[in-house]
Amino acid sequence: MTLKLLRNPNLDWGYYTAPQKHLKGHPNNRFMLNRGKGLGGSSTLNLNMYMRGSPYDFDDWANVTGDDSWTYQNLLPFFKRMENYNGSFPNDDLHGRNGPLSIESPEFAPLKSEWLAAGMELGYKVKDPNGFQSESIFPIDYTYKRGTRFSTHRAYLNPAMERPNLSVITYAHVEKIIFEGQNNAVA
Repeated sequence: MTLKLLRNPNLDWGYYTAPQKHLKGHPNNRFMLNRGKGLGGSSTLNLNMYMRGSPYDFDDWANVTGDDSWTYQNLLPFFKRMENYNGSFPNDDLHGRNGPLSIESPEFAPLKSEWLAAGMELGYKVKDPNGFQSESIFPIDYTYKRGTRFSTHRAYLNPAMERPNLSVITYAHVEKIIFEGQNNAVA
């Protein structure tokens, strides 16, 4: 019910998946993909669950593009740089601790231990979903800070709002970015 309330066209782009053969019980076998329109994008709209894409997908991107900068191993330092990780899997090889985006495990998570026990009973191991792995079960981490929602807007934009070279225009849709040189967006 809560996710259906998020379908406000002023806040959400209203995307759906392509029809999925086995996605029964959803209209036209399609599933909604909430994508936020506000400052901070989807991080202000969704449930704040934090999980990176699959390392195998990033490696596939590198193979398809012929660009090794897209491999998981080459992207990992950037993931770590953005994280202020205090979640379920404290592993400095996979997570950063000094970045602007706060990531935590909720202190109150009803049925979490029962859910994990049920998965282990079925033969799944508890593993960090953000590393290379086989199928597993895991507690979800969230972009929270001291138990409060923490969006990318709060992590990146709020600290930069006083910069003299930053203008934020809300309720506007970007159609084109104009650059002066390679790294200077002017309009």
